Amino acid sequence: MDNRLKQTGVYRIVNEMNGHYYIGSTSVSFHVRKNSHLRELRKNTHENRHLQNAFNKYGEEAFTWDIVEIVPPEQCLTREQWYLDNKPCEYNICRTAGSTRGVKASKETRAKISASKIGKKDSPKRIEQKSQHMYERNLIGERNYMFGRSGILNPASKPTVYFNSNTNMIHEFESVTALAKFLDISVQYTKDILKGQKTGNFLKKTGIKIQYKEVI
Repeated sequence: MDNRLKQTGVYRIVNEMNGHYYIGSTSVSFHVRKNSHLRELRKNTHENRHLQNAFNKYGEEAFTWDIVEIVPPEQCLTREQWYLDNKPCEYNICRTAGSTRGVKASKETRAKISASKIGKKDSPKRIEQKSQHMYERNLIGERNYMFGRSGILNPASKPTVYFNSNTNMIHEFESVTALAKFLDISVQYTKDILKGQKTGNFLKKTGIKIQYKEVI
């Protein structure tokens, strides 16, 4: 394997028939992200229908994968955004790096995705990737709904922390409410998990661990 494929950064999926391309970035590795795209495109379940339709029309052989820029994980979205702002990126529906706003999978696509996952369990590596992707998608910059706010808005709030499957702290939240919003669960359920009154099985499946900062 080309050692560059083990790196992180910005990439392109290019349609050699018309020169149109999709720009993206990965904080895991080019190899992992490339395989993820190909797997979804081959199954006709890719969330970007513009790219999927072109793939279906021209065929896999018409597309090439290019490494545009190798950068550290923490700079991936910033550099991707630069290209989205300054280059055509014809196949990008969303013009905000890391966001899928505006992309709605059809009922058929959602059904195919669900069917493909039945009976399958994620590997520890895949769980780690999902945990990191959730962090990037929801927490960086203005996409974080708490962006620009401080804990003083809620004097009774208790800081909480979020860990990945390797027990490395990924992010600190200023309140239980902020953590619940990120996990897309109720505040009460989040509190029950933090207190040990609920197991939070869905968290175990993704390798996520949460707790109050004060008990670290």
